[in-house]
Amino acid sequence: MITNENKLSEKDDNVKPEFHKQLDDFLANGNHKYQTVQKLVCVHVIERIYRRVKLGYGHHFGGIKVNIEENLIIDGNHRYIAYEMAGFEYEVIPQGKNHCDQPPYRDIKKFSVDYEFDWDMAQPDTRKFCNDDFLKDLDTK
Repeated sequence: MITNENKLSEKDDNVKPEFHKQLDDFLANGNHKYQTVQKLVCVHVIERIYRRVKLGYGHHFGGIKVNIEENLIIDGNHRYIAYEMAGFEYEVIPQGKNHCDQPPYRDIKKFSVDYEFDWDMAQPDTRKFCNDDFLKDLDTK
């Protein structure tokens, strides 16, 4: 179990090594329901979603958009991984593919993980999600 999943954080730039191991194991050995066109995911984003789901905030983050005919994640790769790792029951939202979603699709097991760069920090509109301040006014469960 991850060391910091039972409390909100002020700011924690470092993902715990235990989470690295848990993520690597999940990606390599998990029974993945879906495929993707995405090549790379960010460990920082996944860890934040995972921890917040474990704290009871999962219903605030939305479902996963999936092309049902091809079992293809259209939107929500980070959420899918975090939800599955946390054992969270999430909504699957049927979604059509766009012209960029072309085969060959990738197996989730073959994701590359960015362990260094926090993608949310680079974007002004997502930087607010790097700490838990926005959760204080939300209900759990």
